Amino acid sequence: MKTVFQFLKARHLANRVFATADAVKEQPGKVWSGFATAPDPIRSLGIRAWAHMTPDATPETPTQPEQAHA
Repeated sequence: MKTVFQFLKARHLANRVFATADAVKEQPGKVWSGFATAPDPIRSLGIRAWAHMTPDATPETPTQPEQAHA
């Protein structure tokens, strides 16, 4: 499971050669701007199985039964 930072680093920032220090500083902003306008990758990276709730779930009635502790 990747985090947003891991995804951006692996896809857009790692293993690159930049011509200037300014180019290094500008790249994360460019990458983030494009990424922030794409909801599907953000959604897929943010989904966690343990955090999924059904519409009728409440903190008092969780969707998964609690595990019995041995």
